[in-house]
Amino acid sequence: MIVKEYRQQLAKELEPLMGSQEAWSVATMILDHFGYHGKRILQDPNQPVENKIRGEIKKIVLELHKNKPIQYVLGTAFFYDLEFYVNEKVLIPRPETEQLIQMIILENTTKAPAIIDIGTGSGCIAIALSLNIKGAEVLGTDVSAEALKIAKKNAHRHQSRASFVLHSVFDSHSPFPKGKFDILVSNPPYVTEKEKELMEANVLENEPHQALFVPNAEPLLFYEAIIQQANYLLHEQGEVWIEINEQFGKETAELFNSEGYRNVRLIKDIHDKDRFIYAEK
Repeated sequence: MIVKEYRQQLAKELEPLMGSQEAWSVATMILDHFGYHGKRILQDPNQPVENKIRGEIKKIVLELHKNKPIQYVLGTAFFYDLEFYVNEKVLIPRPETEQLIQMIILENTTKAPAIIDIGTGSGCIAIALSLNIKGAEVLGTDVSAEALKIAKKNAHRHQSRASFVLHSVFDSHSPFPKGKFDILVSNPPYVTEKEKELMEANVLENEPHQALFVPNAEPLLFYEAIIQQANYLLHEQGEVWIEINEQFGKETAELFNSEGYRNVRLIKDIHDKDRFIYAEK
């Protein structure tokens, strides 16, 4: 079967699982994974799809029917025009977090800044910043040793100089020098337990809950810990950039105001939801 027709057939097969628009996107991702890139399809829409590849794609479709995200099935996800290894030990990078990266890059005025990424997961934030801010010294931390294996693999893949250390945001004994960093960035767990019922099943069943959820009674748990880390790790005029739960934007901003941070900004994401906070120490 030629690739043009095969992509249409594959999208049609996936449509009951995810709707027509997403089915077409996933079909394109799958073919792209096997080297049938969009440009190649446009240049030669009549090229055949090898039987061996069609057999591999059948296996992928079976995994998708088990409610697994396509990124985990393929083992890769795109973030800020970079391809990252991912598995069930790390979150799948989201488009909103790309906006966070873009803001940090555009607003940075520090030459060769020292940056710490708390809760680095796949390393996507740390690596994207290291590759897009000239001379940046970037360190990613995470409480999960399995996540750090993925982060290090991604750093090697992209020849990034970002480094990674096992460390919990709740550990008051920091292994890092006081006042070392210019920028602290974090996309910590912020989804409350009661919000689970609003989430897609493939997220709940596959993505690591440790990296997603906080107790209903402590929605700002991680932000309180991050502020304590920032108080120690940032020098004066150091910057904090964090992703937040839209429901607690004002409350999270007030945490920084109450700690004496300046120029605290609550920033909306591409969907017009309160999603980020910027603050200066």
